[in-house]
Amino acid sequence: MTFIPTTNGALVIIPFSAYDHEWSNHLWFSMTDFDTADQVNLANAVLSAYFNALDASFSDEVTYGKPVCYDMRTYDGPVMTGTDVAQVGEAVTEFLAPSLAVCLTLRTAKRGRSFRGRVYVSGFTETHITNGKWTSTIITVVEALGLGLVTYPLAQGWTFGVRTGYQDGVARNPAFITQVVGAEVRNDTPAHQRKRDGRT
Repeated sequence: MTFIPTTNGALVIIPFSAYDHEWSNHLWFSMTDFDTADQVNLANAVLSAYFNALDASFSDEVTYGKPVCYDMRTYDGPVMTGTDVAQVGEAVTEFLAPSLAVCLTLRTAKRGRSFRGRVYVSGFTETHITNGKWTSTIITVVEALGLGLVTYPLAQGWTFGVRTGYQDGVARNPAFITQVVGAEVRNDTPAHQRKRDGRT
């Protein structure tokens, strides 16, 4: 697939692992004229957002980080890894398969599917599901992650956003990022990400 640059864009991938499972979240940010030091700061800020919102809720079998930040302005942009150490969750009850995720919806000030995003958050334990539904506690902390992904990178000069590569069915070249203005868990039913099961 042809590379499409993203104006002022950086992609952060934060990896997760537990037992024989590996998965990740992909997150988009923008900053004018950023450099490699800015990329490292962003990767560390993303890890801080996950740690402060979710570390107590992630299973103690889950390791997450170090995030990797890709300069997506050009096809050969620098790739930088965060310098903060990877973290391990603290919840000690039975680990849930990472295919069971909380869906965090990202909203911008613009309308339409091109201007919304989703983050599927996994790595929790059985205590976080009651009668087949996510508990209000886990919904609250995942929404806190959404806020953290705005505030921690913003302190480093970065804007959390939704990348638009297609608009009204037409490819955009370059792609662009629209600022996230809100994040919410709209549904307490677990989202299912089958590709996260048994991925090594």
